[in-house]
Amino acid sequence: KCSLVTPLLKKGNPYDSGNYRAIAVSSNLGKLFSSVLLEILVTFRSLSFPDLPNQLGLIKGAQCADHILTLKTAIEKFVTNVKGPGRLFSLFVDYSKAFDTVCRDALLF
Repeated sequence: KCSLVTPLLKKGNPYDSGNYRAIAVSSNLGKLFSSVLLEILVTFRSLSFPDLPNQLGLIKGAQCADHILTLKTAIEKFVTNVKGPGRLFSLFVDYSKAFDTVCRDALLF
């Protein structure tokens, strides 16, 4: 699959390469094939390896409000319970640039 990658300025300074988002333009047939293949793989994964009931991250349809409700419930259950305060450890990871492998400086030229 081959795509034409075009830089699109999100906001801010146009000379800062971090302010650009890479937009890939590909053929309609390629997009259709990718969509069908993705649906097959997601269905196979969900049938073969279903998510645990407490898994919420990286699930289609899971919104930020779902995560906030889960955290609020955990805090109420483990920290502010009637037996005395417990301990709750949580981890927040920002993946906004973790998987950004596009050389943004090369997009400007």
